[in-house]
Amino acid sequence: MIVVEEKLRDLFDLIPEIEVNPTYSTKPFYSWGRKEALNAYIKVSQSNNYPLIWLLPAIDEVNFRANTVTRKISLIIATLETRDELSNPQRYQGSYLHVLNPLTDYVMQALRNSTITLITSSDINVLKEPNYTDADESGTIDKWDAVRIDCEVEFNNNCLKPIKWI
Repeated sequence: MIVVEEKLRDLFDLIPEIEVNPTYSTKPFYSWGRKEALNAYIKVSQSNNYPLIWLLPAIDEVNFRANTVTRKISLIIATLETRDELSNPQRYQGSYLHVLNPLTDYVMQALRNSTITLITSSDINVLKEPNYTDADESGTIDKWDAVRIDCEVEFNNNCLKPIKWI
């Protein structure tokens, strides 16, 4: 059985470290679920899980003949940014330039160039959301600068091979 969440975990584990600031680099963190799972994940990690790639729930279309699963995936790529006073240009020169844009590029390269995925949609939709927050009670508990990626991806059972990062 093809488990999309596990396939993406293995794929995103190949992503190189991201330079968060001049003295700190880290591999991105990855998980999945609804807002409740996200908030629990953030609480357990005490907000030490950034940059974060979060997969939102969606329906799997299973093709038994081809042994593939197709899903319209939505990924949120986020970094912690608590400074409300920053303007969008300041956020783009900080969070986006140094963390979110490079990580978004890596995620798209991974989906396009891996041996276990095939992007089946003609477009990849990318939405940048500086100063992302959710005001209602079910919203996320951390303040983010974020990018959302939406596309349709076919997953297979091929062996995952290393990716040459550009």
